[in-house]
Parts: sequence; C-alpha cells; structure tokens
Amino acid sequence: MNLRKMMFWNPTEATKSTPTAVPAPLATPSTAPDALSNVIQMPKRSPLDEPAGLAPATAQPEELAAGPTPPVAAAPAGQPQGLLETPELKAFFAENFFGLGRHNGSFYRSQEAMVQGQQGLISRFQNTLSFLVEKRQAKVDKFIDMQLVTAGVCSTETARLDLARSRYERDMNLLREQIALADSGKGWVLEALNRYQIGFGKGVREAIDFELLGN
Repeated sequence: MNLRKMMFWNPTEATKSTPTAVPAPLATPSTAPDALSNVIQMPKRSPLDEPAGLAPATAQPEELAAGPTPPVAAAPAGQPQGLLETPELKAFFAENFFGLGRHNGSFYRSQEAMVQGQQGLISRFQNTLSFLVEKRQAKVDKFIDMQLVTAGVCSTETARLDLARSRYERDMNLLREQIALADSGKGWVLEALNRYQIGFGKGVREAIDFELLGN
C-alpha cells in the first residue's frame, strides 16, 4: 500500500468489505442407540441432596396406578385383637356347617339326630372359647408378675400393664358369657346352628325324594 492510499484509507469501509468470520458450530454428540447403550442414567437427586431419613420416597409405577395407599392405624401396645378375628374362631366359623348338616340329614333323617349334631357343634364351640380364655389368663398372669416388678420403679409402665390386663380380663368375661349362651343355642354359635339345621332339613328331603323316585 503506497503513501497516497494510506492517507485516504477509511477503516469503516474496510470493515464493511471484509466479512466477519463466523465460528463453526460445535459438533452435536451422536444420539444413536449404540452411543447411549453404555451410558448410565444418573438420578436427578442425590442422597446428599437431603439429610438421611428425610428424602422423599419414590413411588413405583404399580403404586401410582393403584392410587394412594390408605393409612393403616397401628393398634396400641398391649391391646388384644378382636375376639372374632382370632385364628381359632375364624377357623370354626369358616367350616361348612350347611354341608355337614346336609350330609347328616341324608343319612339319619330324624329330629334326634339333628339335635345331637347341633349339640356336638356347641361343645366344639365352647371348647374353642375355653382355650381362648386359658390363653388370655396366661397373659394376665404375666401382666401381674410384671406389675410387681415395675411397681414403685416406673409408674408409667405399671399403668400400661394395668390397662392391658383390664382389656384381657374384659375379653375373658365376654368369652365366658358366650360359653354360657351357647348352652341354650344363643350368642355367636347361633349362626352355625342355623346353617346346620337348614342343611340337615335339605339332606332329609333330598334323601326321601331320591327313595321315592327310585321306587
């Protein structure tokens, strides 16, 4: 560039005439399946995001589909479960008394046989209740022993033992009441006796109809 050109050089025109270099775009990582096959997906949250024991639990897909789980109320310590929910009574009432009565009715077909069958059910029911009374009496005896140990040492534990003891004693009184009612076919055993009686009558009718049709 000679001196004349340097004297009349306009930097603005030079800037306009010279194109500005544009940086090349960064290469985009490949999203092919092969490129992601070895990538471990990290969770959005880390155990360090929240203190231990306070991090929110993540619901599983099946839990979300089923909806929220209702809260389950915990039974107070020392409280006995419902008497009708005990395994012994649940097993007794789960029996097919109608089928038993139907079977016996088809063979014996008499009022005396039906009464004897019902008396057998009453005896079994009373034996089951007597067993439950003995189990609760053993618990009450343990509560009394523990009360003797905690008396004068921890009034709170003594009061809790006394409360549990009174609950078991109420259960025992109720069981003894049902044993007495069962003697006359009343109380909890009445449903089983009714089903047995209905089945017995059906068995008698079916057996008679079969014999009549057979003749």
